[in-house]
Amino acid sequence: MTRTQVLSHTALLVCAAVSGVAQRLGPARLPHPVASSGGGRSFYVANTGNDGNDGLSPERAWKTVAKANSAMAQMQPCDRVLFHRGDVFRDDYIRLVNAVNATASTTLASDPPRYSGTGSCQFTIGAYGTGANPLLDGADPLSLSWTEVAAGTYSAPLANPPSKLYADPPEAANCARSACPALLPMPNAVTGPGPYHFLDMAQNPQQNRSIIYGATSAAQAPNGQAMSQPYLWRWLRTAPTPNGAVVVSATNTGLQNVQATPASWYYDSNRHLIYVHLRDSSNPSAHRFEGTYRPFGVLMQSVNHVTVTGLAIAHVAEDCVLADAYSDSSRGGSYFTNEYNGIVGNQCWNYGSLAASRDPLQSHWNQDQAGILVTATGEAAPHLLRGNTVTGNNVGTADGYLGSTALVGIEMYDQDGGGTANTLEASHNILHTSIAPALVYGTNKPNLTNNGGRIAFNEAFDSQGNFFFSSVTGGRADHNYAHESYGEGIQIGGASKSDGNGAPPHVIDHNLLVNLGRTSTGTAFNGIDCNTGGNDAAPAGSLDGLWEVNNTMYNTDSAGPTFEPGCTHPHFFNNIVDQSAPQMFPFGPKSPKNGSYLVYFTNGPLTSGFDFGHNLWTNGTNRTPFRNKFDCTSWFTSVSDKNSACIPDPGFTNPQQDDFGLRAGSPAIGYGQVGVAGVGTKDAGAIPYGQSKLF
Repeated sequence: MTRTQVLSHTALLVCAAVSGVAQRLGPARLPHPVASSGGGRSFYVANTGNDGNDGLSPERAWKTVAKANSAMAQMQPCDRVLFHRGDVFRDDYIRLVNAVNATASTTLASDPPRYSGTGSCQFTIGAYGTGANPLLDGADPLSLSWTEVAAGTYSAPLANPPSKLYADPPEAANCARSACPALLPMPNAVTGPGPYHFLDMAQNPQQNRSIIYGATSAAQAPNGQAMSQPYLWRWLRTAPTPNGAVVVSATNTGLQNVQATPASWYYDSNRHLIYVHLRDSSNPSAHRFEGTYRPFGVLMQSVNHVTVTGLAIAHVAEDCVLADAYSDSSRGGSYFTNEYNGIVGNQCWNYGSLAASRDPLQSHWNQDQAGILVTATGEAAPHLLRGNTVTGNNVGTADGYLGSTALVGIEMYDQDGGGTANTLEASHNILHTSIAPALVYGTNKPNLTNNGGRIAFNEAFDSQGNFFFSSVTGGRADHNYAHESYGEGIQIGGASKSDGNGAPPHVIDHNLLVNLGRTSTGTAFNGIDCNTGGNDAAPAGSLDGLWEVNNTMYNTDSAGPTFEPGCTHPHFFNNIVDQSAPQMFPFGPKSPKNGSYLVYFTNGPLTSGFDFGHNLWTNGTNRTPFRNKFDCTSWFTSVSDKNSACIPDPGFTNPQQDDFGLRAGSPAIGYGQVGVAGVGTKDAGAIPYGQSKLF
């Protein structure tokens, strides 16, 4: 599938209102179908409803989210709350908050949580009717009366400031599959940074294409690299940089910065005025405006056996869906869990915060945000959460500043992924236009490692990093597709463990990673990047004995696979690494034409022993291909790479059109070793002969 096809294809998700399975278009393999909600009751919510109704039929539907929230506390485990498709809801976000005043003796059995299902049926938040998914919109339309205060800059009275501002927001269907950016908030540099920093978008000067989602003015440091937030005020200056990027002044008021910066806004909290300078400097009276006033679409705290399916969520200040276990040791933390929940077949866009510091409208830091966030965050001593599934969702366009590296598409922390069974956790999601990794499965807790788990059949493009699969004991990442994007295809490491230290194998297989440039900061790149943060001697907790099998890496800056500190005794079989493209994506200053390594490694992994075999490497590269150390001849005499070869052409059908199937006569046909790590197949690379797409 080409990038154009991805952006134009609808990516519709087939979701039954009650108990169906969400599927990405095309073949789907979903080990975790949505559990039936059994014989419970259905409650309906529609724009045409009335909160005085009982909600028990479409004809007697409620009208507001607030009414549904107040009623859900008394609902039973198998009940369903269904929102009418085609409707837009703005009065509140869905709140499933189990705020029991627990003690150390409180248990799930003694005091079952509200807003929760059971092992036999799910409590369901879903949709009914026909048409587009019901939209939970975090923004409200604003009625503003504008006055021109300077050329291109206008002001209007506004009592309550929004956390984000949108001009002429497109229809929901457009934003769900492409970029719909917010206006840029401006700082009042004279009185201090206030709640906002400049949103430093990065732009590729050679291609005149925004690295993220379409800013017309890109803040860049004098060296041409985008400014990450910690260095922002250091680089503020009055004059444009030599590449033409607009940079706000450290001595300007917020109004002056808006005047100097098209597509921006500023709120004066003393005078209760909002200032806007549109991209084309036109009069805002001819435009529609919406401002974000709600942090979430769905908030799930300490609930179990809940399925959220078939919703569209947009313009929220934090997460489209946040599922966490919020408690501390003084409240009996063993009671508060966040397990067996499913986030299935939803759409999410324009999530996250543009504020670099805590905003009054935020309930937690913007460094802990995602389109969909499932985590144990909040517990003083969290345990691994069991049974959670995120599948079939479309997540795109994060609103945030570069440097907000945790503002990802989908994030699953602290999960029990089924141990050696690697029960599926995140699959069949479409993720795009994020300023941080598209999907993160791992943990940020010290001394806590995810127990197995699997990410599979996900697609990511136009993001800053794609799939992060770290701090995992064992685990499998397979059949993921990262393309036309920035940063690593797959990042593995952290406290991850594999078969070399008694843990189950950590397997990365059948992934297609193509056309990947460096992140805007120039710090993240490569096809499959393994770095545990340890040292080459494989300390405790390192990733020793990793398997990478049947992957395809094409045109990835600055190497295909990398094996860095802690990644020792790697197994690398049946892979195709092709860096022979005529020029590197995305043609940036640090992306040399045809100049990437085939593989990069530090001395530790090499001396600890590679186990490589049945790989195909192209020899068309301007660099000495193997870490600036070996050419193709000396590679095979220095490293154990059995039955492998350097070739001029791996025989892809049409890589310029993102078709990485194998054409007849390809040297990859039959070149693989079957059964390696239990996943190896006879044809080398991610896509077998006779198949044109990964999934």
